[in-house]
Amino acid sequence: MSSILPPRELREEVIQDFPQGNFLLFDGFEAAGESIMMMKYLLIWRRYLTAEHINKTTKLKWIMVKSAGMDEMP
Repeated sequence: MSSILPPRELREEVIQDFPQGNFLLFDGFEAAGESIMMMKYLLIWRRYLTAEHINKTTKLKWIMVKSAGMDEMP
């Protein structure tokens, strides 16, 4: 799952390169809705992730932060 919406060309390339994957790409956590609970891997921009988001997940294994530093992570 991604809480940032990559450019269309990149989305299409990743989906084509990994056809076995199940990619959910949203423009922010509000757009993701209840999908947050099922995510295993998350690509985010650091300032958007909260402890509340993390606590809603049951399967989360990996968080990829698309920024430098972790000073604003919960």
